[in-house]
Amino acid sequence: METSAARLQHRQVEITGSRVGAQKVSATQAIREYSFLGLADAKHAIDKVLDGSPVTIEARGEQAALDLARALEQLNFIVGPAPRD
Repeated sequence: METSAARLQHRQVEITGSRVGAQKVSATQAIREYSFLGLADAKHAIDKVLDGSPVTIEARGEQAALDLARALEQLNFIVGPAPRD
């Protein structure tokens, strides 16, 4: 699955859901790698998504946002367009 820059709002990545087989631990690690969130906040974000709530993550930069979106999609999470201000 390909992620386009149009689906990202600068440095923000919105995780809108998950698919069967979503890899919680790996997704938490990806969020920690590509954002400024620590372990507890990254885990909380993934838990919220798994409970059905969308979450917006602020990445370290535009390239980090693209990399995070790709990583999350490979881990069976659904990445949607970031909310607009």
